[in-house]
Amino acid sequence: MIQTSIFDVTTALRNLVWFNIRRMYGFAENEIHVTLLPPEDVAADTVPTINLHLYHVSEDVHHRNAVGYDTVMPPISGQPMALRLFYILTPHQDANGLPNPQGKQEFLSAAMKTLHDFPVIDPGLSVQVVGGGPNLPVMPANLAASGHRIEIAMRNLEPEDNINFWSTEDQKTPRLSAYYEVRAAFLPPEMPTTTNGTVFDVGLYVSSASVAKLSNSRAVLRFDMPAETGMGAQALDVVPARAVLWAAPNPAQERVYLTGDNLTAGDLQRLTLSQNGQTHALDPALNPNWDAQFATNEISFIPQTVLTTSDGGVITAVPITAGRIELGLEIVAYRFQGTTRLESTYEAGKVAIQLGARIIDHTAPAADVYRVNLEAATDLTAADLLLALDGQYYIEDTVNLQPADPGTYVRQTDHIFVRPHLPAPLTGAHAFQLFVNGAESQPFWIEAGP
Repeated sequence: MIQTSIFDVTTALRNLVWFNIRRMYGFAENEIHVTLLPPEDVAADTVPTINLHLYHVSEDVHHRNAVGYDTVMPPISGQPMALRLFYILTPHQDANGLPNPQGKQEFLSAAMKTLHDFPVIDPGLSVQVVGGGPNLPVMPANLAASGHRIEIAMRNLEPEDNINFWSTEDQKTPRLSAYYEVRAAFLPPEMPTTTNGTVFDVGLYVSSASVAKLSNSRAVLRFDMPAETGMGAQALDVVPARAVLWAAPNPAQERVYLTGDNLTAGDLQRLTLSQNGQTHALDPALNPNWDAQFATNEISFIPQTVLTTSDGGVITAVPITAGRIELGLEIVAYRFQGTTRLESTYEAGKVAIQLGARIIDHTAPAADVYRVNLEAATDLTAADLLLALDGQYYIEDTVNLQPADPGTYVRQTDHIFVRPHLPAPLTGAHAFQLFVNGAESQPFWIEAGP
């Protein structure tokens, strides 16, 4: 059994902060210190020091019923013990025998940025401290071998809470600090010493059945390369599925495929779609344009802008917009007691797909302004937009009818005006990226002149 402890988690956090600050500043090992002592026990030093101190531990109740080993006495000892760890991050640096506020704040900022940029530590995380040098693993070997991952979250304490933390016997001003919660640290369970025998005879009304499992999604994404490349139309098989939404049923629209095992198990299969906090079932009889098809290891459909649902005989048209959609599969089985039909349902899994807004083409209605036209399947005026040209994100101009400054855009219901940030006149092909409600459109290029 792999033995791990709380100190292994603390060591992983220390390594992450130490390695990344050395990478950011090009420091040698002795030019930055990361200690684990209580903040008041750290001696004054001209070398920048970050103090990462574990000050409290509590049980993580969300993992209290984690699956453990059978045949262990007492039974609870066969379950891993999940813990929440609480740390305080405090900077220290002196200059000419006096505290150095600038140094303290600079290196606290670097440590906080590190924990922000790496909110999860998994066994494969490593940091290249020196350019061209080896990647140093963040987790200790025994913690990495256990397969655990560590989640880091900053605790938003109010200033008064910080004062209470430091108000001990002395009356010193509270120290500049940041507070973090780390979860979940698992203390290993006891290993079983015996095992249960094999059951060869089962009771009445018990039968074995294949369990359905929804595991992934895929779709074919079609787009046109710039004319200057001579590559023409392209079709990529994208996993997980990334498709575009058409305004009306069209033979050119691609299907979305959901893959898994035993997807036709049970007596009824119910496909569900969740978007904008609402979940609805896709009834093939009410939605013929979706053309939902069920097979043993694959379910496919053609996304539409409207999903028709029935609740107690009341028919409702639910709009489907560009964005992220979560798809689930429910398996329903029937059995009878006399003439009464009983129903049992279980969920076979969920997968997420992206439905992007389909870009049609672009025109140039004015000098240095380009109009990108989209399918009228999603009202852009009510959508969450993110737009980039040649990798640079643009700012929305909410005042003018057309963008006034380079690097800005103006949205309309089904098109977007863009004023490039590049010097005029624009030439060649330029990659245009559009995200609508978090879903990216198909690859597209603004092609301008020779």
